[in-house]
Amino acid sequence: MDRTERQLLIRRGLIAVAVVVVVGVFAGSWYFSNVLRGDLLMPTPFTPDPTATVAAVGTGRIVLEPGPDAERDGVFGLVGPNGYAQVSNVLAANETGVERGFRLYDGVIEAGDEVAFDQYAYAGDPQLAHGIDYREIRFSGDLGQHPAWVVDGDRDTWVLVVHGKGLEERRQALRMIPRLHQEGYPVFVITYRNDTLAPNSEDGRYGWGFDEWRDIESAMFFAEANGAEDFVLYGFSMGGAISATYLHEADDLGRVRGVVWDSPVLDLEAVVDSGADDRSVPGFLTWVAKGMSAIRFGIDWAALDQ
Repeated sequence: MDRTERQLLIRRGLIAVAVVVVVGVFAGSWYFSNVLRGDLLMPTPFTPDPTATVAAVGTGRIVLEPGPDAERDGVFGLVGPNGYAQVSNVLAANETGVERGFRLYDGVIEAGDEVAFDQYAYAGDPQLAHGIDYREIRFSGDLGQHPAWVVDGDRDTWVLVVHGKGLEERRQALRMIPRLHQEGYPVFVITYRNDTLAPNSEDGRYGWGFDEWRDIESAMFFAEANGAEDFVLYGFSMGGAISATYLHEADDLGRVRGVVWDSPVLDLEAVVDSGADDRSVPGFLTWVAKGMSAIRFGIDWAALDQ
């Protein structure tokens, strides 16, 4: 083989390697952009992974097999295959089991169940969770009727709660309703487009506030017609992004007296980068996937950095 033939062979080999690399990056980025679509844009229920096993259940008590989550102090929700409960602080622990306080909200939790912990700790509605009266209402938005809870109060300032990502996640508000109710604030826990029983958008995807902020505005119109003079916005996670976008986009902010955010997503790209690092996705692949997502799904990363 002469020198010219060797150079040609090397050139072809380099081209083949380059093609394989480009195809690999494209395929990996295309796949990861689909992961981003599912994780960020598609409305899905929250389903935590089981991390503990039930050893025994009694009146007001539950025993879990030992493990990190089972032994972690605090008040948590307990998600079983056929029920939902609340567990409170650890009462006793040894090498055979961890005993905790237990309150069943729905269904049944039995010995042998694989269970997951969540941060909500309450289920149902204000009446079921706390014995607090509430009204289930519907307010009109530009796409249709939205279900919402109203807990009445004596004040003219309403606390308008916007839940985070996930279907029918109004229960996120159950943790703070008792104190707000005690202080006399009306609490208005809304839903937004693509939520359970709420109207769907044309594309059926979350806008991370770009579209949903209008549902806050529609909810305010309803509240004002029912006695509200001004508002405190309370947003969880994506609800923080939605309420932040409202503050950017609304014409009249004079009726907003304050804002409370619980773990708000104010820079979606930073959240994606962190998640990609946790999954050991190469940075360049993440960068290309984000660009693909911008083209394929219309995600404006810069605008979502609030």
